[in-house]
Amino acid sequence: LPWFPAPWPVEAAGVTLGTNLFGAMRLTEALLPELLDARAPGRLVFVSSGAGAANLSKMAAERRAALTAIEDVKTLKDFCEAFIQAYEASAKEQAEVPLPKLEEGFWLQSYGFSKACLNRYCQMMALQHPTLCCVACSPGFVETEMVKTYRGDSKLKSVEEGGDVCAW
Repeated sequence: LPWFPAPWPVEAAGVTLGTNLFGAMRLTEALLPELLDARAPGRLVFVSSGAGAANLSKMAAERRAALTAIEDVKTLKDFCEAFIQAYEASAKEQAEVPLPKLEEGFWLQSYGFSKACLNRYCQMMALQHPTLCCVACSPGFVETEMVKTYRGDSKLKSVEEGGDVCAW
């Protein structure tokens, strides 16, 4: 995140994707049979962020088109692996060119990238399971551990206020 002190950790991309995307994917796959039960249909509600759309807009057009065209989990994972490799290579050279930056068509900011991919995963689930309500929502800028070093002008929401968005 822009307010995090540099240098950004080399492992940040893998860790961030592991939590924000792959964790959500594993949980979804585990619960999918229950969510698709016609007797008590479920909903997929993913907690995303405006950082996902921001990251998508900063990608090179080819990468943006590739992400928005992904239709299967394997291709999404491969896309993420390419990002991780580009991120790790650039993170090792931060003394010369600090992150975030555009490299290999990716905007190398792992949090926003993970949320852009989560948004695409939500779209994929909606297309694959049309009877399942799938939504990715952004709770806004919430006062969490992640933003403890933020010093900008935006007013932060409480955790409770942010949670209200997802609890529709």
